[in-house]
Formats: sequence, C-alpha cells, structure tokens
Amino acid sequence: MKHNKLQSQGERYSTQFMGNIPLPKQEVKGQKHAMVLLPGSKEFISSLLDNSPNPILVINPDTSVRYVNPSFEKLTGFSSAEVSGGAAPYPWWTEETLRKTTKDLKKAMTKGAESVEELFQKKNGERFWVEITSTPIRENGDLSYYLANWVEITDCKRAEVALTIQKQRAEAYLNIAGVMLATVDAEENTTLINKKGCEILGYDEAELRGRNWFDLLIPENIRDEIRGVFHRLMAGNIDPVEYYENPVLTKYGEERLISFHNTVIKNPNGQIVGVLFSGEDITERKRAEEALKESEERFRALFEFAPDGYHINDLDGVLIDGNRASEEITGYTKEELIGKTLLNLNLLPPEQVPKAAEALARNGKGKPTGPDEYILNRKDCTQVPVEISSIPISLKNQTLVLSITRNITERKRAEEEQKKLQSQLEQAQRMEAIGTLAGGIAHDFN
Repeated sequence: MKHNKLQSQGERYSTQFMGNIPLPKQEVKGQKHAMVLLPGSKEFISSLLDNSPNPILVINPDTSVRYVNPSFEKLTGFSSAEVSGGAAPYPWWTEETLRKTTKDLKKAMTKGAESVEELFQKKNGERFWVEITSTPIRENGDLSYYLANWVEITDCKRAEVALTIQKQRAEAYLNIAGVMLATVDAEENTTLINKKGCEILGYDEAELRGRNWFDLLIPENIRDEIRGVFHRLMAGNIDPVEYYENPVLTKYGEERLISFHNTVIKNPNGQIVGVLFSGEDITERKRAEEALKESEERFRALFEFAPDGYHINDLDGVLIDGNRASEEITGYTKEELIGKTLLNLNLLPPEQVPKAAEALARNGKGKPTGPDEYILNRKDCTQVPVEISSIPISLKNQTLVLSITRNITERKRAEEEQKKLQSQLEQAQRMEAIGTLAGGIAHDFN
C-alpha cells in the first residue's frame, strides 16, 4: 500500500525526472553520489521532490523543461502539463528580465552551482522574486540536465526596495538641506556627510568618508580640547550640548566658523556609537555682526559725544534715545526723556506746538525738515532758544526720526549785539549826517 501511494502521488514527476536515464554511478561525485545513497532510490527521490516546500525544476540541455514539482505549480499557477517540454523563453519570464534571464540560464547550464535573483510572473500576471540555486548534472563529462531550486524572496525584495526608497529619500533630504549634516563614529571617523557639508569644507564625499574628523578638520590649537569633549560624550559622561560654535578647517586651510547642533547615535543595545550633528556656516554672518557692532560703537560714540543734542523718536513723537548734549540743553536726564514727547514734558510753548506737529507729519512722509527755530522750556523753568533739524531714518525695519537740536543762545546774543552795534552805527551815522548838515547851514549863514 505504501509503495502504491508513492507511485500514485509522484509517478508522473519521477517518470519525467528520471526517464530512461540510468541512476548515477557510485564513482560520480557531488549530488549524483548523494542520490545513489538515498534509500528507496527512485521512489525516495520522487517523494523528496514532490514534498519539497521549494519549487524545483529539471531543465534539459536544449532548455526544454523535463520536470517541475508541485511547489512550482502552487507558486506559479502553471501545471506540469503546461510547461513540460517547453523551452526558453518560458511563460513565467517577464519582458523586462528576458535578456538577463536568458544569459543567467546559459551560464547556469555551463558552470557550477550558483545563486541568482530573478523577477518572474505567475500565470495570473502577478510578479514575484525568487533566488535560484542551479546545479549542472553531468554524465561522462556531458551535461545531462541541470537542477534549479527556487526560494521565493518576494517579501524580502519588497522590504529591500522599501529600504532602498527610504535610503534614497533620506539621501535626498540630506542633500537638499541648507546646513551641514554629518556623522562621526566612536573611532572619530566620518561616516556620513551631505552635499552642503562638502561645499562648506571644500572636499568631495569620498575624501571625507572614513577620515578622522578631528585630525583633518579641527584647527590644531583647539583640537585636543574638542576631541576630549567628544570622548567624554562617547563615554556617556556628559550630555550633548544643544548649541555650540567652533571653527573648522577647509581643504584650502581657511577657517570657517560653524554653529553646531548634535545628538548621540545609539545601537540597539543602547550603547553610544557615534554622533550626528548639523552645522551652519556662520562665518559671514559673524563678520557682518562684528562690522555692525563696530559701526554701532562708532555711531554711538559720535551720537553720545556730539556737541549738539541728538535724540531719536518714533512717528508719534515718543523719544527713544538721546545723548548727553540733549540732557544739557533740556535739563532732563536721558531716563526722564525716554518714553515721553515734547508735549508730555511741556518743552514747547503752546504757540510753537503746531509748527512741531507739522514737522513730524512731514517726517512721517519721508521728508526732512528744518532747521527751524524754537524756544525750549527747560526743566529749571528757564528758556533756551534752539534750532532743530530732523530727518527720517530706518532702523530695525521701522521708520524713526533723528533730530538734531542746537543751542543757539550764543548766536542769538551775538545777533543781539550785532543789532545793537548796527543800531549804534546807524545812530552815529545819522548824527554825523546831522553834523554835516549843520555845518553846511552855518557856512551858508556866514
């Protein structure tokens, strides 16, 4: 009964496979020798093939199919009757892989056992991936047939493709990033760097991968310090610093100042194995900041120690800043002036307020005003004549007004003296004229 069951279950496969070819002889090595040693010979081989979980094919030297097992039928949907005797190209081949697969088949039939990956299609058109291990079987040096064992790897391939897509997407993100992105392992070697990082440093990616980050890119005068911090970070003795700045060396020996953000990389066991950081080149920004700082310091010195009163106000007339001369002219300290207007402090007599309001309105339209003369009411209730010029300026995306107030007391005194002298001169001239006239009249009488 057992023999009959084996015959009914796999006879057509064993007949196709074995045919009239005699069983391999004892002196033949490899797989054929193993077949001879299998118990049950033809029946055992038939049962082994029929019950193999992997698809198995036997191909003749002319590429015609001699045998396929039930697992092949189950995977592809093609029955043994549909494919037996058929030669390449086979119905499970795809158009995309036709040329490659033909070469793979010829190579498999002439060389020893090897594994290849192929994309095939089922009878219903569904595609699948297999890894094929093929072994040529020879009799007396001639190819008798070759045995192909398939292992379906569709799920693995899908995962591989998904991983590839994810990797490509990650690389795209890295390369479009506007900052340097890099990773350094625990041995101090650069393991990843993006396009922007290469641009900043002047190296190609291949020149940086595997190179020691500190020896190559950190200036010598701070190298030991930075390296020490890195090793304490790798040992878990310190936490990553959220933000820090330090210079790096480019390929051409130039120092660039980089602002870094970093985080540690851990393996599945929680061990720190590297650091990932982003770096922004702030060299030009720092230079601009330093230049602006110097410019601001120069402006502040000129502003603060100018002989005329300088003050800055917004378009509502609110004082924002003032210098020492403005304190001397008004009698108010800077702290008392800031946040106030001329009206709040009653610095102007009522009759001069409209003129000041008109000047401020002109400033709001971007037009300068002055010089205009005003009388200021000082804090000590004395009055001082001044001359005020104002001009709109842009600071921090805001339109403000810079006003220059000049104390013209001395000028006014000089003008008064000049007027007095002029008056005296005119009076003397008149007296002289009268004297001349009187002399003429006396002459006439004589």
